[in-house]
Amino acid sequence: MSDSLHVYASDFEAVRSSLDRVEAPPNTDSFALDRPTWDLVLPQAVERLDLLTGRNLSRHEFEACAFRNDLPRAYENAILVAAADVARRRRWQDLAVESINRCSNALLVQLWSRWRTRWEEKEK
Repeated sequence: MSDSLHVYASDFEAVRSSLDRVEAPPNTDSFALDRPTWDLVLPQAVERLDLLTGRNLSRHEFEACAFRNDLPRAYENAILVAAADVARRRRWQDLAVESINRCSNALLVQLWSRWRTRWEEKEK
């Protein structure tokens, strides 16, 4: 996490091309919760994100954590996007695809897909 906004020269064209208008589906998620529910949901979401970023995470542990589906939909979708990136970084391409395919928010899926395309082009 950084507290500064900057663009590396090597990323300038990708940033510039991201300014082109793109038709986007509506954001169907809301993170709004009443306080008692928030007090239950947020620690669970953070715990799952911590588990997903664990150094010795196995594929089985990944699936059990990423696909648990026990939080409100918006939180599940956010975890699924994070899980897709965790799987990508570990080269578990099948789990990256499954994670983003389980996301029910078309806007997040579109954002992920566009970002993933740019990332793959950068890796070439």
